[in-house]
Amino acid sequence: MKLITVEDYAVLNKMRVQDVYILIQEGKLKTQASEHKQIRLKSHINLVYVEQVPKSIVSLDASIKYLTQKETVKRTGLPVDRVRKMINSGEIKSIRIKGTAFVPADQFETVD
Repeated sequence: MKLITVEDYAVLNKMRVQDVYILIQEGKLKTQASEHKQIRLKSHINLVYVEQVPKSIVSLDASIKYLTQKETVKRTGLPVDRVRKMINSGEIKSIRIKGTAFVPADQFETVD
């Protein structure tokens, strides 16, 4: 399963964004928020589950745990500015959707 924005879902299915929200309200479309709080966002990015996504649409793998920038700072113990620079340079892997960096948590897990 993949996660994409409501807006991308609307474009992909040639429908209005408002109609996507109606599908969500009717329970016909599963959202990331309705499933679990795996990704805590302050920004208003609404993600929905889909089976397949064209390569032209940025998506998240629903089976991966993602961290926010704040959580990444806490996990690494580095200053916010340093984490931001590492994300922007690619030193810390991330996926950007609508200006928000989603950082895969597994890159910080250590093997005992």
